[in-house]
Amino acid sequence: YFLTRRELHYLTHGAFLVKYASRLARLAAERGCNISIIVDWDVSGLLIFLKIRKIIPALKRIGVDFKTLEELGLKEEDVKEDYTPNEDHLNPLKRELNDIIEDARENREWDKEKEYLYLKSNLEYLRTKRIEINSVIAQLKDNEKFWNWIENKLRDAFPDRDFTRM
Repeated sequence: YFLTRRELHYLTHGAFLVKYASRLARLAAERGCNISIIVDWDVSGLLIFLKIRKIIPALKRIGVDFKTLEELGLKEEDVKEDYTPNEDHLNPLKRELNDIIEDARENREWDKEKEYLYLKSNLEYLRTKRIEINSVIAQLKDNEKFWNWIENKLRDAFPDRDFTRM
């Protein structure tokens, strides 16, 4: 099941749904479920990812970034957009990244630390630019290629998952 941006907004901002999402996340973790999120390469998408990862520590981000473009054979200049992020998202994202980088170091979660440092190293770019999933799909002109890329990312993130069951 994929959540829309609006549903994610309610999950991360609506008090009732945050409680519901927390319960659902705990249940999913107890049952060993695999959970991932697909987000745009922008400040809002990354903030949503980090907020949900607080609830679901095992959450995997499968999102657009420079690595995605390379893997899909796309050029940044063909998909980037000028953008001014909401300061109510940019400043909390900066603070959140600083805090969780420290936490990852203290907990010796080297993969997470590397992931967070990558995100932090791109904040200056994200201050003025973004890359949306829709732009990537439009430039590919091939939905199947994009969804096959996502499936490969899911297989990498969850190698024990049986993908024949849908």
